[in-house]
Amino acid sequence: MTRPRPGDGQIPATSVWRPTRGTPRWPARSWAGSRRRRPRQRPGRSDTVSSTETHLFPALERHGYRRAGDGPFFLHMVMDLDDGLPAPRPPAGYRLRTVADADVPRRAAAHRAVFHPSRVTEESYHAVRRAWPYRPDLDWIAEAPDGSAAAFCLVWLDEANRAARIEPAGTAPGHRGRGLARAVCLAALHAARRAGARRAVVSPRGDDAYPAPARLYRSLGFRECARSLGYRPA
Repeated sequence: MTRPRPGDGQIPATSVWRPTRGTPRWPARSWAGSRRRRPRQRPGRSDTVSSTETHLFPALERHGYRRAGDGPFFLHMVMDLDDGLPAPRPPAGYRLRTVADADVPRRAAAHRAVFHPSRVTEESYHAVRRAWPYRPDLDWIAEAPDGSAAAFCLVWLDEANRAARIEPAGTAPGHRGRGLARAVCLAALHAARRAGARRAVVSPRGDDAYPAPARLYRSLGFRECARSLGYRPA
């Protein structure tokens, strides 16, 4: 089976995918922890580690890397699903439901509208739906009165660790400011809990240039436990 490429909101970019059926681990290993020889420095190259991976900081510095200055970074946020989840409340005229095969064109169009420019196509989204560990019961949309996908939330379940990762979630530009992202994320998290998840994780941008996603997840009950740190050649 051909697996979708990580990133672009198709599959969790921070997961470690193995050729055999197993459990994705979060976060992915840094190159500094998986290579023993000195990496070749290329102009403009940067590498990213978690703020909890303090054992990697000396290795990066030994190889001539220094902490990057201010700029975009990502948070690692978690929440306990056993603490209780509010009921999702979509605005009047919108309906929360899972994605069916017939919805793929509108779901892919919503993704492109939210994450423009995007590589996601109908074909690539069908590939996502065929790939392990995708589950159709964890792929949710808020359907607008006109039948379009106004917002979406896809959750990936780590059965072994009973954890659910949100990746991706978003609201189409013409439907923002109505609480749709909150409603569809809550619907997906309730489904994840029914499927056995006991905690949820998400990794939104954390810098001031793009504050809305982290603000949404804090309002849902997520708390920050780590952030990404960028390193560049000195």
